Amino acid sequence: MRTARYLLIEMIDEWRHRQLTHMMHHSVHTPLLGIARSLLASGMLLALVATPTTHLFYVSATRPTGLVCDGISGYFGLFCLVPTQYLELARWVAVAILLVVTAGWRPRITGVLHWWVSFSFYSSTNVMDGGDQVAAVITFLLIPICLTDDRRWHWYRGIEHRPDHPVARVVSHMTLLLIWIQTSLLYLQSSVEKLKVPEWRDGTAVWYWLTMPPFGANQFLQPSVTWLLSHAPIVLAATWGTIAIEFFVACTLFAGHRLRRCAAVLALGLHTSIALVIGLPVFSTMMFAVLLLYCFRPGDPRLSLSSPRLSSHDRRTAESTAEPISKGVSP
Repeated sequence: MRTARYLLIEMIDEWRHRQLTHMMHHSVHTPLLGIARSLLASGMLLALVATPTTHLFYVSATRPTGLVCDGISGYFGLFCLVPTQYLELARWVAVAILLVVTAGWRPRITGVLHWWVSFSFYSSTNVMDGGDQVAAVITFLLIPICLTDDRRWHWYRGIEHRPDHPVARVVSHMTLLLIWIQTSLLYLQSSVEKLKVPEWRDGTAVWYWLTMPPFGANQFLQPSVTWLLSHAPIVLAATWGTIAIEFFVACTLFAGHRLRRCAAVLALGLHTSIALVIGLPVFSTMMFAVLLLYCFRPGDPRLSLSSPRLSSHDRRTAESTAEPISKGVSP
């Protein structure tokens, strides 16, 4: 019994050592993180620029001011801090912040501002498509990663001015793990909840969604979509395929890089079709960013078109140069 106990402790210590070594050798602050942040910002930027203030904050009997300022959003939400006559100005302030985030300047400064705009948009406006909620959660989880990011631009490969502190490495990696768990749960819930609806179980849900006037296919795609929907096998494949892809993405939380890349291709194809057919580009852009963070992780082998495996020389070179990224080098 004591032998089994000590063996278990030794295995846990070995696993912890491997994880800490991995964290020290692979920085979270990569250009891929920059791409994800820019996608999150550009998606919300598109929504703010393309939607007039009167639509963002439309006045109704239940919302006489057009604003939703309940709870904590009423205390520090961007659109709740200004008088209603200055909502247009607040919208363009948010646009300016998102432009800076998209450009990639100073993640340490813009990380909190990015979340502030995302939270304010989600909690105060009347326009919701699901992507705003995703952005509010992910940008909040990205705050510790951004606060430990000392790069001038998030397109650089590493810390620009000083060595990355070990505590900062651990904090950023653990925060990224929370983003992976959140993403897995998001896709798991989406797939499981669909199974509770009879139309998703019998394979007809996609037909209903694409023929429903508020959510139907875009007008220029209507003839092609109508023809496709007239074939039962295609409708079944699209309906059950959506559930299968979402469940597969959820199950790759702790999978190897090959399965995660396969999941990324399938999920990116799914969200691209949602953007083109249903017309939800903002939502799809947000999900592209989340998938990049979830499927392509620090320490994964680089994509290569020449050979799927590293040669022994390349492996030895990679191992010899696998040091913590401490000097900022432009890619």
